[in-house]
Amino acid sequence: MGEVIDVSKIQNRIFLTLILSVLASIYVGLNYTLIQGYYLFAILFLGLVAFLVISNLELMKTNLEISASKVLYVIVFILSVFVSTSIFNNNWGFPLMPSLGLSVICFLFVSWVYYSLEPLRG
Repeated sequence: MGEVIDVSKIQNRIFLTLILSVLASIYVGLNYTLIQGYYLFAILFLGLVAFLVISNLELMKTNLEISASKVLYVIVFILSVFVSTSIFNNNWGFPLMPSLGLSVICFLFVSWVYYSLEPLRG
């Protein structure tokens, strides 16, 4: 059938990564500033999660069914969001975060319409 996945080991690693990030950010937040603690949490947690994903790359590929077309779709989605965010922000004068949110919502809607109207999918 397939390989047996030890989910509890992966969950424990993610939980330990979260605990390490939280403890380090609390220490930095109390001794320096809260925003530095937040930045440390974000950078540390995302970095450690990226390391876990890279170390379990074959498992991720098989379980998430990652293909070249899905990777291309994600790259085009991210580029489209950045381009439309810059258009909303620079040309129309929207603030940065609302323009980013509007861009994500617009392209999620376009994606949903495309996949719901695509004929004979499956």
